[in-house]
Amino acid sequence: MFKVGKTLVVVESVEKAIKFYTERLGFALHDVVIQRDGEFFISAADVKKGNVIVALKSPAIEELAEFGMVKRCSGRSAGVFVELNKGIEKYFQRCKKKSVPIVSELAKNSMGQWWFSARDPFGLKLVFVEKLIGSPSVDPSIFNVAGLGLSREKLLTIDQKSKLAIDPMVEVLKDLGLLRRVSQKFVRTWVKQVKTAAKNK
Repeated sequence: MFKVGKTLVVVESVEKAIKFYTERLGFALHDVVIQRDGEFFISAADVKKGNVIVALKSPAIEELAEFGMVKRCSGRSAGVFVELNKGIEKYFQRCKKKSVPIVSELAKNSMGQWWFSARDPFGLKLVFVEKLIGSPSVDPSIFNVAGLGLSREKLLTIDQKSKLAIDPMVEVLKDLGLLRRVSQKFVRTWVKQVKTAAKNK
């Protein structure tokens, strides 16, 4: 059973990365590993803000070839995705004030969420998105998955094992290349979560 996960970022200098993430992005130093072989330097560290943890690590000798590939990927939008509960405009202004390199200015995406993106000193993309709390363009009585919608009334009557209700959604995911068992598990989990949310509305 998975317990916790975090984003791992391989960097040229963990010290430089800590400085950027703590001083400019407002993360706190959460954990640190100091190398003591001949000289003192930070070989790894975790920085944390809210529930978001980013693990920073310098490449080991045997990882240098892989690190070269990671650096090339940085121009292909590899990086960190962070969802904020609120206050994205204030955080965006803070980043600009701290001279964080902004890639995309604060704007609304197609789902009505405020978002912006930046880059860290190593070229990795940082995407900040404000959590979507409903959208005026979406009917709040309809819950969607895989492009298919269910009304709240129909959703609340669905049995977890009801093939009739979930099969169309499973088929859409299957057509996109996912295995049937993966699709079924996803849809059943989705139905369970959304039923809970619908009951609480």
